[in-house]
Amino acid sequence: MRWRRSGGTDAGDEARGSRRDDVDLAARLGAPADAGTDDGTGMGAGALDPWADDDVPPGAPAAAGPRGRVDVDLELVEIPPDDLARAIRRSVARALSEDLGDRGDVTSLATVPAGMTGTAELVARAAGVVAGTEVVRAVFEQVDARVVVHLDVSDGDHVTAGQVLGTLSGPLRSILTGERTLLNFLGHLSGIATRTAAFVAAVAGTGCAVRDTRKTTPGLRLLEKAAVRAGGGYSHRLGLHDVILVKDNHIAAAGGLGPAVAGALAREGVHVQVEVTDLGQLDEVLALGVTDVLLDNFTPEQVRQAVQRADRRAALEASGTITLETVGDYAATGVGRVAVGAITHSAPNLDIALDVRAEDLETPTYLSSVWSDDEVGGEDWLRPPDTGTASAEPEEAAPDGTDPAPALPRDEDLEGPSASPAFVDAGSDDPDAASESGLFAWRERQLGGQQDRD
Repeated sequence: MRWRRSGGTDAGDEARGSRRDDVDLAARLGAPADAGTDDGTGMGAGALDPWADDDVPPGAPAAAGPRGRVDVDLELVEIPPDDLARAIRRSVARALSEDLGDRGDVTSLATVPAGMTGTAELVARAAGVVAGTEVVRAVFEQVDARVVVHLDVSDGDHVTAGQVLGTLSGPLRSILTGERTLLNFLGHLSGIATRTAAFVAAVAGTGCAVRDTRKTTPGLRLLEKAAVRAGGGYSHRLGLHDVILVKDNHIAAAGGLGPAVAGALAREGVHVQVEVTDLGQLDEVLALGVTDVLLDNFTPEQVRQAVQRADRRAALEASGTITLETVGDYAATGVGRVAVGAITHSAPNLDIALDVRAEDLETPTYLSSVWSDDEVGGEDWLRPPDTGTASAEPEEAAPDGTDPAPALPRDEDLEGPSASPAFVDAGSDDPDAASESGLFAWRERQLGGQQDRD
């Protein structure tokens, strides 16, 4: 089967800001269409019509042999932007909390003068695909908003070894405090995007799409699935709540394939996919009316036979032990999708480093420190003051006795209760809301507000 664009441009790739010039993205099936556009077919502009026989995506050769009919979206559930932003804030807060403990960055406090400012460069030590740039900004929104984050790359960009990805400028204590947290996230997520892009490149021109699985790091699912998208892949499902996937244990618990499928198809408003482990089960689920089938641990030859048996009656997806070395063989069978857990659970980190530019260091001048030497390690150092009166003494005195640091804020100057713990906005009913009255935001207000960020 050939594929014809129903009109317009590939809105999904435009929305995700695709810049992967060396990967033939046009060869991927069914990039998400603009949900707000309808050309009368019900598919939207830029969708791929699985019933058309008169054209192929630009640059993609027609594959020989029959093809499994793809009549379901590659991404049944989009990643909600607000949910992703909240997940980033929450993940960063937890990472900073475990890294700083109750004493903060004692090394930077001991070695870097409080007034020292400068610039550090984010540098890729290896070639790859970037993901997680919003995490970099989130780290310093919580550590110290005076750090100016300037990034020269975006999620999905291919980078080369030695390429400067961006700079961080401001108080060096704060930059070094957030260094490991941002590198852990940026390296991990960019590693996932890089691994995904390798799989996408391996199937380019076949019309087969690469999808992820639920085999993600606990607590980081949305971040990792966003990284898959940055690498050119698609999300299989976000969780157990949005798509029915009937697997072997469900079949066993239901008393057989028939009862399990019947119960799944009876559930209205939820997409159903059924996993099969052999060609006999495939015949059974096709007879039961299943239109989306997951072929688990099939060999490429078995997948080829499955495509022939399905004969366009169902969308097929291959999964199980598919490697970078074998994914091309699976894609050549005519199957429309491959699900690869390894792009999230086994992706190596992309080596990214942070290098302080020694030539840009500025002689320490008076600058109130986010991490005050005389209070670090104290019983309440991770909390804003619990009194309702302003402190009579500044946190740090200028060396020349002029331009003293601002007094501690009064309780009513804070947006949340003054005794709220760090990283949490106690003034909100949402436990995952951005910190407005925690340590970092409180310090930021004490020092006079945020700087604009690129």
